[in-house]
Amino acid sequence: MWGFIVRPGFARNIFAATSAAVVVLLAVPQVAVAAQGSPTFTSPASTTFVVGVPGSFQATATGTPLPTISRKAGAIPSSLTFSAAANSGVGTLSGTPVAGNGGVYVFKFRAVNGVPPSKNQSFTLTINEAPRFTSFANLSCASNTACNFTITTAGYPTNTNVALTSGTLPSGMTFTNNGNGTATLSGTPTSAVGVVPLVFTATNSAGSATQNFTLTVNNFLAITSAASVTCTVGSPCAFSVNARGTNTFALNGEVVHVALTSGALPSGLTFVDNNVCNSVADGPCNDTGTLSGTAAAGTGGVYQLQFTATDGSNDADAVQGFTLTVNEAPSFVSPDNITCIEVTANCDFDVSARGYPLPLLTQSGTLPSLLDGLAGANTTYSIFGVADAGTAGNYPLVFTASNGVGPAIVQNFSLTVVTAANAGVVNTTLRGAGTGRIVSNPSSIDCPGTCNKTVAIGTPVTLTATATNGSVFIGWMGAGCSGNAANCTFNAAASNDVSATFAPAGTVVSLDVDASGAPTQYDAGSDGVMLLRYLLGYSAGTVTAGAHVATQNGRSPGDTVTYIDLIRPMLDIDGDGRFDAMSDGLLILRYQLGLRSTALTAGARSSGATRPDLQIEALLQSLMP
Repeated sequence: MWGFIVRPGFARNIFAATSAAVVVLLAVPQVAVAAQGSPTFTSPASTTFVVGVPGSFQATATGTPLPTISRKAGAIPSSLTFSAAANSGVGTLSGTPVAGNGGVYVFKFRAVNGVPPSKNQSFTLTINEAPRFTSFANLSCASNTACNFTITTAGYPTNTNVALTSGTLPSGMTFTNNGNGTATLSGTPTSAVGVVPLVFTATNSAGSATQNFTLTVNNFLAITSAASVTCTVGSPCAFSVNARGTNTFALNGEVVHVALTSGALPSGLTFVDNNVCNSVADGPCNDTGTLSGTAAAGTGGVYQLQFTATDGSNDADAVQGFTLTVNEAPSFVSPDNITCIEVTANCDFDVSARGYPLPLLTQSGTLPSLLDGLAGANTTYSIFGVADAGTAGNYPLVFTASNGVGPAIVQNFSLTVVTAANAGVVNTTLRGAGTGRIVSNPSSIDCPGTCNKTVAIGTPVTLTATATNGSVFIGWMGAGCSGNAANCTFNAAASNDVSATFAPAGTVVSLDVDASGAPTQYDAGSDGVMLLRYLLGYSAGTVTAGAHVATQNGRSPGDTVTYIDLIRPMLDIDGDGRFDAMSDGLLILRYQLGLRSTALTAGARSSGATRPDLQIEALLQSLMP
């Protein structure tokens, strides 16, 4: 049994101390913990900038903690930027719009603070721009011949009024303001009045602009064919530019030549002057030119051209402003898949299509929780956000692009969400003094450009290397890839770093690394030793010391090391995906010593070797022809 002796006053002291402690605790200020709250936008959903005037807009949002604001789903002009400090609740759109930026831009601001749900704000940016003339500033007509010309402008708003503010039109011609940023000169001039100076003025709510315009009315010389044509990408197109010269009316007239004097044709189309006459005596002469060919993929759009007819007479050259429209059916130009990591990383991707008129994109299928989609301008559909926890899986989506040129097209799209633990990254690089390209399957990598891709661990990945003109592909390194086969295939691990080496055309891969030639070509005591040292990790002068053979036309010691580094992708002799001194280096050395068959490979092939003995020997023979 335990006993306690309590000193007199002990209980009183304990009570006093305890009471004091309670008083102290009660006196300490209590710190309030703010309740977390999801973001809410507090700024307007629109603003207006003006071309040539610095503009700034602050997007603001509240929330606890303060959210980070980003701009998503929709393009803005390159003259503008958006910046936002993390967890500040503020983002700034700013810059000075330049000519051609006028218009309406729709996109979204996104606010994220880790408290679901994140918020999106649809935003409209209007950029006002004073008019500018986009049509040519001259026109040639002939008397008693119908003549039509459309004056065009750009700017925003587009309801620009165009007026004839100076000069008098020739008899028989009229000017019409179309009220939509265009105007028309038309009619049949009754006499050859020569050069008529005119001034046009275009006005919208943002300002005005003038154009000094030259109208020439000749006696006879004129381009009489239509001032526009429409072609379609992939389909043959031909148009005759017809001219009329003085030889049409008099046997002693002049030969007419037609030339394309302004504007660039799209790839696949050409223009030819059909008149091969030097004089009318060479006739019959052909007073035409032909625009023809098949417009190449990706050339859809509008091309402003100018044709000029000359005949050497007293008439001024006949000039015609010409509009070439190239229609193009839609096609998708972005990959058909993306892999996102749930919770920890943004999942931002633009599905893109090209064509003319610009195609409209629509999407069907269900996005994972906390990911959003928006059809933006510039033929894109944007996916953005951070996939919610527990959403790992595959989400099949269907995108449709249509623009009225041919049938709508469909892209079956795979959106995969993985956990952070199951995410792998493929990183590709180009090395060497040559140039080339790496593309991937599943698609996404197109390097240079897009050189990395997130995939689920275990996903089969195939990389394909293609040398550009003037270069040659040397080989692969990384992720178990080696050699110079065009394709490199592997199952993705957490990290996969793969390089493709390219060299200038004419580069030969040879194990005579110092290029000494006979009698020390492919010499075990020189080339073999240097290669073995390199594979052991030696560098610079330690690779070549005492082994390099100097010859008049050979490589210097420094160039020899550089060359070995260039051909490294071909030094995985047994095909195990590694570059190992005790296997690959030993095989090279033995072959250069004259060993063949089992004497060559015994004890040297690694456990992961993929090449049998005969293939190893054949490879070494190809490297020492």
